[in-house]
Amino acid sequence: MRWAAALLAFAACCGRSASVRADEPQQQPALDLTHEPRVAWDPRWRPVAPWEYAATGGVLLGSFAVLIWGPEPPDNWRGGTKFDDLLGDGVRLDDPSLADQAATVSDALYFGSMAYRLVDTLGVAGVGYGDWYLARQMAMIDLESFSVVALAMFGSQVFVGRQRPEYNERCSNPAEPCSSSSARFRSFIAGHPATVLTAAGLTCTHHAHLPLYGGGWGDALACGVMIGAAGFTGATRVLAGKHYPSDLLLGFGLGAFAGFVLPRALHYGFSDEGYYERPGPKAASARPNPAPILVRVMPWSEPSLIGVSASGIW
Repeated sequence: MRWAAALLAFAACCGRSASVRADEPQQQPALDLTHEPRVAWDPRWRPVAPWEYAATGGVLLGSFAVLIWGPEPPDNWRGGTKFDDLLGDGVRLDDPSLADQAATVSDALYFGSMAYRLVDTLGVAGVGYGDWYLARQMAMIDLESFSVVALAMFGSQVFVGRQRPEYNERCSNPAEPCSSSSARFRSFIAGHPATVLTAAGLTCTHHAHLPLYGGGWGDALACGVMIGAAGFTGATRVLAGKHYPSDLLLGFGLGAFAGFVLPRALHYGFSDEGYYERPGPKAASARPNPAPILVRVMPWSEPSLIGVSASGIW
């Protein structure tokens, strides 16, 4: 009878152990929730299509043809609005030497921003990481954005023909010589700020998707410095009397579209996800699985007693 009772108890405990294990969810493979920064073209992004190479080249050639061989900007618009007079006249430099220095600084930022984009794409992505496919994609995205800026900038300057603020007093006195340079009527729109802000937007967009500087503060710093350079460029152009504040606002609007919106609309998408930061599993799936409950049942006996023992791990 004792052996029969022990066997019944053993069977009951084993049944309980089997039911506990059956109710447990199956152990899932471990999920890798760590995503190492990776500099590579994500296949979810749309690469530059063949037609974009031809279109970008045609727009750039046409834009510079208008600049070099196109008609001279007409004398259509002199002076500014009340908004321009309120801001521009109050901050414009009266000292010609200081105005020339401000213009020189803006020129340096203008050409330097485009040179930096060349170094960032071909130098860092191509030479540094050895990924020339990525470098080519980045370079073509840059050229697409700059081509849009060149077309809008040179086209508006030729057809609108607004006199720069620096010529207002210089050309108001008939006794004093006034420059007949074609640059005199190229105030609308502000091309330097548009170009530098485009370079800043491209830098921020590329580095938001690609950890070119290792991810973290390095890539964020590159974006912040370029945005600061764009703001400083706009300030120096107004100080030097090259543009009105309204020209500056329109230039910044063009640069924001070409640098921030256009690359995302055509290639990256409006999400910063990529190899740099792939989306992890859903929150419910990301929780670690609970440890299984294990129950072990063993018979035992003594000279005067027979029974079973149970031990568990949870």
